[in-house]
Amino acid sequence: MTPREALMAAIDVLGSQKAVAAAAGADVETGHVYYWLNKANEVPARYCPGIERETREKGTPIFCEWLCPSADWKAVRRQSGPPPTASAEHAAAVEAVRIFYGATERPLPKGSDRPSKPRSERR
Repeated sequence: MTPREALMAAIDVLGSQKAVAAAAGADVETGHVYYWLNKANEVPARYCPGIERETREKGTPIFCEWLCPSADWKAVRRQSGPPPTASAEHAAAVEAVRIFYGATERPLPKGSDRPSKPRSERR
């Protein structure tokens, strides 16, 4: 599969060039996807993980290796380790607890999922 074919497949999976741009990153616009599709030889490596992640969530992963074959993806994957899903889920849960307890300005105590009480409320 060529990088162009992979990008076309990602567009099919995600539904539009706009969806691919959103998956690639906040600084990517539809014009970038058009350029990658019609002028460039491949998708720049820094945008591939987002596209792979979003297409994987849709059930048809389009791998970074297909979108940008010139990058050393084995080395990148070795360095980055396992996907950060557990820590991202934990961070979201901690943030929800902070919001629930009204502790958005106070950090949580180290090793705790509950905010500490202000000194005026402690016994």
